[in-house]
Amino acid sequence: MPYQRVRGFKCYYEDRGRKAPLLLLHGAIGSGELHLTPQIEEFSRSYRVIVPDMRGYGKSRPPERDFPLDFYIRDCEDMAALMRKIGACPFFAAGWSDGGIVALWLAVKYPRLVEKLIVWGANSYFSAEDITAYEKSRDTHKWPQHRQKEIAKVYGEPYWREMWGQWCDSAKDIYAAGGRPVRDCLQLISHPTLILHGKKDPLVPSFHPLLLHREIPHAKLKVFPNGRHDIHLTHTAGFNQAVLEFLQDEAVHKLPEKQSSR
Repeated sequence: MPYQRVRGFKCYYEDRGRKAPLLLLHGAIGSGELHLTPQIEEFSRSYRVIVPDMRGYGKSRPPERDFPLDFYIRDCEDMAALMRKIGACPFFAAGWSDGGIVALWLAVKYPRLVEKLIVWGANSYFSAEDITAYEKSRDTHKWPQHRQKEIAKVYGEPYWREMWGQWCDSAKDIYAAGGRPVRDCLQLISHPTLILHGKKDPLVPSFHPLLLHREIPHAKLKVFPNGRHDIHLTHTAGFNQAVLEFLQDEAVHKLPEKQSSR
């Protein structure tokens, strides 16, 4: 199993395929295998797909996961260090949910390392509406049974439930501190960017992808009308096709105008 020691911990990562590097980032209380298996299998046919378990997640333990106010930036620094260490720069950066926020930070802090950017299920700030939604999700016993079993397989009981509670607490702390983890930096992102969104997402309302689309200069937005938070798992064929078309479209580099496809 491939590991690299970066910034004080052993980071586990999958490294599949060849050609241009594509970094895929999982979401909160997840892992690459848990969240991104359909994308690993599809994208590794055309790209060198690198899928880390971020610090404290999955097989990148110890340390156990924690959530300081700057954990998104910490994850960003970890991922930049990993990609440099394994010689996978520059790269395409793609992330879901928390991984999407980390991908946004990579584009902001390391613009020369990132070629194109893909985010879905991600927000750039925490609003009162978001905090209310997270509090509703705090009781993990109400989550779909199959999802509970999948996460418990990786983390065990009751640890994963406690971890989600800690994540919810961290969101409240970030909100209390101003709630803008990457909001004020979006206009610095000059990369071609694809934003994907499930219109029925219960955790990330539509105003988030609309804001990302508006603020990132060269952004394209694709909405899945019946999608929820995990569009890459429930709408896999359409999602994968949209990502591959975006990555393979050389003309995207030359498009100054925003595009929206619904």
